[in-house]
Amino acid sequence: MRVNIFTKILSTYIIIIVLSMTAVSGLQLYMIRNSLIANKEREMLVRSQDLADVIKPLLISGQDLHPVITYFNRADRILGTEVWVIDKKGKVLAASANHYHCEGNTLEATELQQLVAGRVSVRRGQSQFFAKPVIRAATPVIHYGNFIGAVILYSSVEGVYESYAKMREIHLVSIVGGIIFSVILGLFLSRYITRPLLEMSGAAERIAEGNFSERVRVTSGDELGRLGDTFNHMARSLGEYEKMRRDFVANVSHELRSPLTSIRGFVDALSEGKCKDREEEARYLAIIKKETYRLGKLVNDLLEISRFDAQVITFQMDSFPVIMVINRAVASLKT
Repeated sequence: MRVNIFTKILSTYIIIIVLSMTAVSGLQLYMIRNSLIANKEREMLVRSQDLADVIKPLLISGQDLHPVITYFNRADRILGTEVWVIDKKGKVLAASANHYHCEGNTLEATELQQLVAGRVSVRRGQSQFFAKPVIRAATPVIHYGNFIGAVILYSSVEGVYESYAKMREIHLVSIVGGIIFSVILGLFLSRYITRPLLEMSGAAERIAEGNFSERVRVTSGDELGRLGDTFNHMARSLGEYEKMRRDFVANVSHELRSPLTSIRGFVDALSEGKCKDREEEARYLAIIKKETYRLGKLVNDLLEISRFDAQVITFQMDSFPVIMVINRAVASLKT
């Protein structure tokens, strides 16, 4: 099945737009998701450090930690953050209301080692105490260089993923709208590009039918405009060649008609016995022979022209008496 250039241009334009928008949108969504998670991690780390400063005197004095944790947890309920406080052995001393049952549990050894070493950590992934993926921010509490406990904040990443899902929906709607707009714009652009080509195609068909006065409109200075100028120049050249051909045919017809008319007249005279004597008959035959040679010369000239047009002409080289020509020139100058 033949596909016209309009369909090819439109299809290429749409494919490029769809692939570009999909790639850019995918990269944006990836960066937005990472940015949302990174912001969440930084926010939780700052909050854990602030809470560690509040918890520190309570750990030193051994006071009840639940009022502070409950207050903080209520203030941070919108973010869905859970607060734990552990002692220096990794035992959970106090947990927010949703995780009272975790009090008394012991933190993983690897996590405890990091806190004992005084390192603040932020981690993303699965936890032994949560069924869903969470972001965990842990800040050690140090007193005179000694590790006395830590504050750990847990927050589900579902909120981040929900925001990411909303952003993805917005991007999807934008992509669909952009594709629809691109298709509409592509229709106009493709038609604008292919219209001159269609006009040239129609003009070429009319020229092939013999209408050498056909011309196309040139409305731009780009490649299509130059193509239109070239097409018009070709049409003018073809018209001139056609005129030359007609003139040539007319001239050849005239040149052929004269000797043929003469030959026919003298042949009729001879065949009808109109010659008075042998001398007049010989004169008629001489004229017929002369006109025959003339016809032969015309035919040879036409053959030479056809060979020139076909670029298959061959030259026959003969010797030329240059000395004789020079002697004649010298003799003419002496006189």
